[in-house]
Amino acid sequence: MVLVTGDRCACEETAALIPDVYQAVVKEHVSRLAASSLHPDRACALIRGQAQAAVGAAGTAKPPRLEPGVLEVFVRTTDIAEAASWVRGIDRTGPRQLRIEGPDRLATYRAFGAAILLTRTVAAAV
Repeated sequence: MVLVTGDRCACEETAALIPDVYQAVVKEHVSRLAASSLHPDRACALIRGQAQAAVGAAGTAKPPRLEPGVLEVFVRTTDIAEAASWVRGIDRTGPRQLRIEGPDRLATYRAFGAAILLTRTVAAAV
């Protein structure tokens, strides 16, 4: 990955994982449902400029580190926690707390995604 566009938070989080990534911050977080965005013409110009720079530097880009990933989350109910713990790589560390750990960040994300899909019906029922 050589370019990330979006809000400042997304760009900063990506840069923490991939230090040399080019960024185009086109909006600022206001709330969960709102953002202060650049005018579309300015956003397009910023993205275009950063994309050109990123493509120019793509030959020297390094892949992101894939060291072990750990994610700790609290879920809404103990039923959700129990069902999520059935997924490989997920352990219950408390009544509603889960520890998701994989050999790399992608495996951790996949376990998290599997838990979300598996527990969706449990969450809807409670």
